[in-house]
Amino acid sequence: MNCTSCAFGTASALGNCGVCSDPNCLLCRLSNPSRCTKCVIGTGFDRSQTCLPCLDTNCYNCNAYYTRCLSCNQNFGVALSNNTCLPCTNNHCVSCSRNSLNICYSCVTGYGLQFSTCQPCMFPCLTCTFSNFSLPVIWTQVCSLCQTGYVLDSNNQCQACNTGCYSCDANNSQSCITCLTGYFIQSTSCPLCISYIPNCL
Repeated sequence: MNCTSCAFGTASALGNCGVCSDPNCLLCRLSNPSRCTKCVIGTGFDRSQTCLPCLDTNCYNCNAYYTRCLSCNQNFGVALSNNTCLPCTNNHCVSCSRNSLNICYSCVTGYGLQFSTCQPCMFPCLTCTFSNFSLPVIWTQVCSLCQTGYVLDSNNQCQACNTGCYSCDANNSQSCITCLTGYFIQSTSCPLCISYIPNCL
């Protein structure tokens, strides 16, 4: 019986699998288990094909070579000049452009992209984007996730759930699915526990 695919951290050759000697190897050669062919995230090759931690501590992935960053940790972007990670100029960026560190690609929770910058989502939106569909430009918030106690409707806006709801039906915000602490589910509503059992929290 021959193996056609080996687990990560192993080497393959002629239908057999062996363990890589480098713990940072995802794949290696069975003929030389110390020579990696693929590294784990956060490490990259040196000249001898061993996997070393990325030289830049803000680097997320340096898989091609340990001194050259391919992608960065949150709020950092890859500088084209030397493949190191520099802070995005907008503090609310998750990632930013290789060509310009003030151009955001994605934002932290609570902020949305508006013309390549991160702007705060308006309550009760938790994650959002901003779009414009007319001239003069009028930016419209488009929600993708709502705060607890609200539900996203078909127009990508957040509607308040019924009192006591933790989550509710997207097609009927008055129909509870789960309840906040101190409330209990009764059919599709969430009455207060204390209304039925004295001193109940």
